Amino acid sequence: MKIAQMIVKPIYDINIEEVKELSDSERGKGGFGSTGF
Repeated sequence: MKIAQMIVKPIYDINIEEVKELSDSERGKGGFGSTGF
């Protein structure tokens, strides 16, 4: 006879910040689809 069951699951605390525009990065310098090659 089973009396109780416990499931251990990680809980993540995520903070989302809304911004008007994203800052430039080294990766995004070449435009959409650019790989830098």
